Amino acid sequence: MYNIGIIGLGLMGGSLAKAFSKIDEVNKIIAYDNNIESLENAKVEGYITEFTMNIDESFSDLDFIFICTPVNSIFEYAKKLKEVVKSDCIITDIGSTKKEIVNRIDELGINFVGAHPMIGSEKFGYDFSSEALYKNSYYLLTKTNKTKQENIDKLKELLIKVDVKPLEMELEKHDFSVGAVSHVPHIIASGLVNLVNDLDDENEYMKKIAAGGFKDITRIASANPAMWQNICIQNKDEVIRILDIFQNMILEFKENIDNKDYIFDYFAKSKMYRDSFFAKDVFIMIEARNEVGFLANITRICSDNNINIKNIKLHRPKEDDEEVVYLYFENESEKNKCLELFKKTFYKIL
Repeated sequence: MYNIGIIGLGLMGGSLAKAFSKIDEVNKIIAYDNNIESLENAKVEGYITEFTMNIDESFSDLDFIFICTPVNSIFEYAKKLKEVVKSDCIITDIGSTKKEIVNRIDELGINFVGAHPMIGSEKFGYDFSSEALYKNSYYLLTKTNKTKQENIDKLKELLIKVDVKPLEMELEKHDFSVGAVSHVPHIIASGLVNLVNDLDDENEYMKKIAAGGFKDITRIASANPAMWQNICIQNKDEVIRILDIFQNMILEFKENIDNKDYIFDYFAKSKMYRDSFFAKDVFIMIEARNEVGFLANITRICSDNNINIKNIKLHRPKEDDEEVVYLYFENESEKNKCLELFKKTFYKIL
């Protein structure tokens, strides 16, 4: 049986609590947060068994503790936990930068595994948490010469139970990789929004005509500014390195703006690589319904009929549209079986 602690019950920590609460082997989930309302709601809803607003003996008998706070406070929480946890408790985090955090915590002499789930949302706070948020996502686990492989293996065993895909990654490669696919893209998205804001006039024509493409590419700019401030500062060396490379690409594009072959190859290369991300995806789309248990009902229908859902994603095609649920499957057979099932329900297939 697992006893689990969660430090920070926001979007990420709340989603972990909801996912872990569905595991039969979980005996106890205790949560810490500064927001008493979130803690009380999670307790009433049955996602946690206990809560506290102090790092104290409440954490003394836990097997795993997940620190789900902004990256600049992870070390301080790990330091406080060292004084109260049992010797074999595994402490981990979900920070999107790793090198500085892991190296500092390694000096504390605790059982720490630096981790980073590759999911998130522009929304934040417990109210937006979901038991399906982590489902089928990559969950990066880093290792140093002070990290015990047995701790990584134990953490993997737990995470697999909530349908994530653990992936071990060298500490040095982590910050550069996520800098390229997450941190710098966020800077660019925010830059595009700031660009239009600066260029628009009092009529706000640009704001009015900004269509789906612009809104899709800048969606992440709506995320928590304080969180992204901390991430960029923590990963500044890799962010600068990647921004320098990107700056050179933009300058090269500018210099070749009259070169038809260059321009075509530029877009063709990006299209080919981007398409390869999803070339094998098999999915259906269902119109989301604003009702309690909507996602749970969808997954239950599939589970009852032995259909494995490979991934679930929520997407809003246009800002004013209703959200769409994407269900991903291993093959066309599973997809078609699911389609036939949902045609008999009141859910709308798109």
